[in-house]
Amino acid sequence: MNDLVNWLRAELDRVEQIAQATTVHQPYDEWDAVGVDRDDDSARSCWEVALIARPARRSPSARSLMEHIAQWDPAAVLRRIAADRQILDQHQPVWADACTTCGTAEEYPVPWPCQTVRLLAEGYGWEDPQ
Repeated sequence: MNDLVNWLRAELDRVEQIAQATTVHQPYDEWDAVGVDRDDDSARSCWEVALIARPARRSPSARSLMEHIAQWDPAAVLRRIAADRQILDQHQPVWADACTTCGTAEEYPVPWPCQTVRLLAEGYGWEDPQ
């Protein structure tokens, strides 16, 4: 089941590269939904990437979309990737293909990859063949 971990590590790398690339040519790694519950920030409005989250009209659906985009800014994505890598590192097989983070190898062996690793991978689109 090394395929799962290799796939997950590659996916973490891919998503990290996308998040890092978004801030190469603009000064903000944290995005806001400009014009939502605050004055328009003219500095941000000159960046095309920020215009994705600028409403053409005021409506609840536009507002929720803008807030969703701002919530998943590059900084937030990079924090999530760092946390997911730490989780993956803590759930490696130590003894006889068992996850000793989820159980003990002698008394309560949890087969690896454990449910934690499988669920982590599902969050990135892994489809468990089982």
